[in-house]
Amino acid sequence: MLFDNSVKPKNKKNNKKCNAYNSRKKYITIRDNEYFKDQKIFCEDLFKNYGNLADINFKEKFPDNLQQLFWEMYLGNVLINYLHDNKHSENKKLVNSANNGPDFEIYPNQIMNISKKLWIEAVCPRIGEYDYLNINRNKIPKVTISNEILLRYTQALSSKINGTKSTNGYSDYLKQEIVSDDDYYVIALNAALIDNKPIGSDYFHRIFEALLPIKNQIISYNIYSNKVKEIKNGSCEYIPKHRFNSFEKISTNYFNDKKYKGISGLLLSYSTCGYYKYNLGSDFVFIHNPLVANKLPKSWLKKGIEINFSKS
Repeated sequence: MLFDNSVKPKNKKNNKKCNAYNSRKKYITIRDNEYFKDQKIFCEDLFKNYGNLADINFKEKFPDNLQQLFWEMYLGNVLINYLHDNKHSENKKLVNSANNGPDFEIYPNQIMNISKKLWIEAVCPRIGEYDYLNINRNKIPKVTISNEILLRYTQALSSKINGTKSTNGYSDYLKQEIVSDDDYYVIALNAALIDNKPIGSDYFHRIFEALLPIKNQIISYNIYSNKVKEIKNGSCEYIPKHRFNSFEKISTNYFNDKKYKGISGLLLSYSTCGYYKYNLGSDFVFIHNPLVANKLPKSWLKKGIEINFSKS
């Protein structure tokens, strides 16, 4: 069982903005409140399917990292189901390589039309425990909130591309020869903790601003077909890097710089435990890197929305 009755609330009287405190509070609410029984059943079902791939400490860590580990489990289930349903593949086993490489490893030809190895690295950025945005969200202008949220996107991308002091990124995996520059490499980002799920064309603005050095894009989006018809530059404000408050400059140039041609694309999701009513993966948005050296085939995952940019 994923929800353990022995888990007690954290004693965090002086700082109820703490991520672990809030995560465990939500965990206990889902576990004990009859209103959330469908969410609890949904999570338990995901874990049954994913449990053999999960880290040995997954259940122990889950109460204090609910959304992060939910995202890993949710994404894993989508991949497991897809490989199982793929009649063209004899190898239907998904590999979780979290101990020595990116989170998920998919071998050549496990997915139709993908003849090279595919790596998928999951990330779920969150607001810091004493974060400016967390403390002042209801007191600051919307434009400031937008910039603060954009920072969380860019920091998450940077951590999975360039690595940090404590975690490896794409560049580290290349140096360690775990990942080859001929492999496909996808960053799967869940934004549920930092951003409310947008509607219509607003769905894409912030993530595009994190990937491309242009602010104020004009996006033509069909809410009925879930397709992006056209993307134009608005004010054409060229910003290859952002500076936020006292932070160092953060790149917003990942999909406009050949330095990052090894990144196949970004998989975006806002899924949470509340997505039990929907088909797994129907919320996905996959954005192809226009400068990628090895482009993933069109509709490679057959889930959600897929976006291609032209190089012009």
